[in-house]
Amino acid sequence: MKRIYLMVVLIIISIMVNGCKSTRVSDNQSKSPPKKAAKSVAKKERQNKVKFSKVELTEKLQMPDTVKRLNTAYKTGDTVSDFKLKDIEGDEISLYKLLKEKPVMLEFGSYTCPVFRQSVPRTETIYKKYKDKINFLLVYVIEAHPAASKSPYRGDEWTMMYSEDKKGNPVKQPQTYEERNNLALKCIKDAKLTIPVVVDKMDNTVWEKFGPAPNLAYFIGMDKKVVTAHEWYNVSKLETTIKNYIK
Repeated sequence: MKRIYLMVVLIIISIMVNGCKSTRVSDNQSKSPPKKAAKSVAKKERQNKVKFSKVELTEKLQMPDTVKRLNTAYKTGDTVSDFKLKDIEGDEISLYKLLKEKPVMLEFGSYTCPVFRQSVPRTETIYKKYKDKINFLLVYVIEAHPAASKSPYRGDEWTMMYSEDKKGNPVKQPQTYEERNNLALKCIKDAKLTIPVVVDKMDNTVWEKFGPAPNLAYFIGMDKKVVTAHEWYNVSKLETTIKNYIK
């Protein structure tokens, strides 16, 4: 009888011990997901850290209706006005004088304009390819997305990826011509520009006369008439225009 009682007690103890182990395993499983599930969660977290897709970035660059409605002041066939601006070394450049020599590809940009900055490598390529037949000129204008300053295209601060320089310093709206000229020099260095650059005056005369817009582009014939005008500079379309013009 004692043996039977002892066996029953041992069986009960065994059941209790195994039950505790099973509970602990179950608890641990609920706290720690399987390795595959954990990897899946980590992958989703990494994906969530991606800021924008290419499509979303394009939409954000052109987000406000005020920017979408920007137009060129001159249309195809219009005769452009002359302007005289100084290059970064202080020499005066006349648009009409350039047109006496060759047709002119005229672009507008600033340090903080992402559309302009991202087009630079391709523009440099066509500049090197056609500079013997075309005069290229970049007009450095009012900053599009300055830090701690109002954007001229939205009325409040509207920072983008180039609102800081390579060292992380905020790029503010220049308050004097000297400051704008210095920022143009910095843009030339950071963007690796070799295209000739002139700097618009602080009253933004040329920017307003031809736009106003952050990244305008014109191809102008020697007769001073606009061959094509871009509200947003399109490198591929411009090169096609150049090829057709110089045939």
